[in-house]
Amino acid sequence: METDNKSYTGELCRSPPTNQSKEKEKESKSATKSEISSKSTKSSSKSTKTSNSKGSDRCAVIRLIGNRSVYHVSVDDFVKVSKLIKQQQNSGNLMTSIDLNRFSDQSILAFVNFIQNGEIRTSLTYYALTELITLAKTFWMKELKISLEDCLVEASRNSEADLLQSLIICDVTHISPDTERQIQLAAMESFEKMVALPDFHRLPYHQLCQILSSCELTVTQHEMFIVDVILLWLSGQRNVNSYAPGLFLCVRTKLLSPVDKTLIIERINILGMPEKVVRLVRNILESTNGLRCCVDAAHIAKKNFTRCGQAATLAAFGTQYSALPLSRPNFKIKIKKTKETKAKPVFHPDENPKVMDLIQNHPKSTQKSQNSRKKFANSKKRKKMCMY
Repeated sequence: METDNKSYTGELCRSPPTNQSKEKEKESKSATKSEISSKSTKSSSKSTKTSNSKGSDRCAVIRLIGNRSVYHVSVDDFVKVSKLIKQQQNSGNLMTSIDLNRFSDQSILAFVNFIQNGEIRTSLTYYALTELITLAKTFWMKELKISLEDCLVEASRNSEADLLQSLIICDVTHISPDTERQIQLAAMESFEKMVALPDFHRLPYHQLCQILSSCELTVTQHEMFIVDVILLWLSGQRNVNSYAPGLFLCVRTKLLSPVDKTLIIERINILGMPEKVVRLVRNILESTNGLRCCVDAAHIAKKNFTRCGQAATLAAFGTQYSALPLSRPNFKIKIKKTKETKAKPVFHPDENPKVMDLIQNHPKSTQKSQNSRKKFANSKKRKKMCMY
């Protein structure tokens, strides 16, 4: 009974669960969960901070790998100059090393100096200048590209040889159209002097086409001067068939007379160009579609544009230019001389002596026959002596 009473009294002592107690239990459980989550977030934030600090220490320097040495450049200096590196830093995909093996040591040193100091203090060659322009294009370095293009324009004004080098650079690298236009205008002004250079055939095809097709080309001579320049340039090329059509379409055949056209065809034949080129040039000169002429009133009003307007009366070119002196072939080249044909001998059997008569009448042959007879007689005598 005691046990029953104890058990009963124990059951009575337990109070039934209320709604308030349930809410308190839920709050306590949520509080423990929030504490656990806050601890985990703190630990994760600490780990991310440590990882970011380690990554920032690693990516604080970018390695530029050259041919002979490795250059270390700070990320902050590179970001100030290059938009590409800045974009990579913002996206979190910053490169740690850059391979520059295909560039020369001079261009790499100048590139590093510009990143660190914001300027290039060393003198540059034309080859290093082209490489730096390509580096500025790939890394989106606008300030470097503008400064290099200004240097190129200034260098083109020094001499005709520098002008030719700058035109070659314009054809090879990515240069803005404004700077290319400035260099082409300088080439048009001193085109007659530039043609006299020994390396004129190295001028790029596209640059030559743009210069010859321009109305701003100042030509004091006749239109035959441009034809002579084209023939001079073609004589230094290997694949003449691919270049001839585009260049001869730049000639304004409206300013050429029939005599001029015949002289052009004769000169092409003298230079030994293929027959395909001769036929093509003849068709271009004789066709009515090739009569290119500028009718712009602004161009005709200007006296400098001598190639513009329709020529009612064709001006005859001077006597000094009648022989096309620029494309005149080099006479030092050995020309194969044709051998003179000799007359073949005619054989008359009645007049000429026979072979046997000549052999018998010859003195040496008679001596040989006598000697042989003596030897034969002596040999007979010896045989008889031996018999006795």
